[in-house]
Amino acid sequence: MNSFFKLPETIITASSPDRQKDFGGQASQQRWNEFSAQTIEIFAKLLPTFPDNKPEVRDDIRCPPGVFKTSAGCAFAFLANQRRIIAKELKHKPFTHQFGWFNKPGFRSSDDFNLKRDIPGQSEAIHNQVMALAKDLGEKSYCDYGCYDIKKKSGEDSSVIYIIRVKDANAVPALLPVNASDYDESIDVELTVTFTDYRKDNPETSILVEHPVTPFDVWYQGKSEYMADKFKDIEPVFQACIKWTPENGIDSFLKNIGRLAHFFAQNQLVGKGNSAIVEWMMRGLAKHVGIELGAFNYDEKIGWDFKAFLTPNRDDYAEWFAKKAFVQPEYHPTSTNKPGY
Repeated sequence: MNSFFKLPETIITASSPDRQKDFGGQASQQRWNEFSAQTIEIFAKLLPTFPDNKPEVRDDIRCPPGVFKTSAGCAFAFLANQRRIIAKELKHKPFTHQFGWFNKPGFRSSDDFNLKRDIPGQSEAIHNQVMALAKDLGEKSYCDYGCYDIKKKSGEDSSVIYIIRVKDANAVPALLPVNASDYDESIDVELTVTFTDYRKDNPETSILVEHPVTPFDVWYQGKSEYMADKFKDIEPVFQACIKWTPENGIDSFLKNIGRLAHFFAQNQLVGKGNSAIVEWMMRGLAKHVGIELGAFNYDEKIGWDFKAFLTPNRDDYAEWFAKKAFVQPEYHPTSTNKPGY
């Protein structure tokens, strides 16, 4: 394996300290690191061949054929397949079958977290992020790649519930069924975050992240396949990452992989394992152009995915990502790794 790329064991590549508990014991952690390094190495080499060379994937990830029309789609499918392989090997639970599994029509990805129990290292930063959004209570923010509205209501047991709906003005249009809630959802809502606040230090405070239902054909207003259109939407950003050259500066590359991270966080296209897929994608794209991303920046106290859930505007997120997501990314050209190839 290329010595430039091999990640030292001392470098923490999990997006936050909370993630480390998900890997199980030492043997599982070692195997995960080994498998991740191999996956990223192979992925970086395959990148220039997409989409002409379509990756072979397992039938049980249910990848729609239209996904393979773009480089971004081929990349995601390859990595989703890898995520499924390691989930089965290490018996990741719960719902092993959903790791790397493309959301079928009618399926809605959602994740419910108790802040103190599930993500204690990020709980304060998440709370602060929600409160910052709540300053715009009852108002709508700007809508270029990410507007939102936030509503507040009283819950049971003295809790306060904040409902944040994030909309992408440039999203692929879909006619989705109305969600049962206190108000009708727009068909363009990309993400709904429900934050149940019992105050910052209360162990009951929780956050629910809900992605839109993957539409059936009868609901969908697009001219082609829903998943194909999703990847078509992000393909220009993906191409900008592949074609990056050092003359553009590392900052420009980081902003673009930040845009990818934001897109895939807001549009969770697989049942489980999305974060690992996107992290492999980031590092593989970086390796392809000769950038070593290194460790995530734990001083931010929030992982890139939760930051994306709570940053409606994609360009705002890209600015944060370029400056704060990693400790010290560096450009390291090699003879076998030519930027812009």
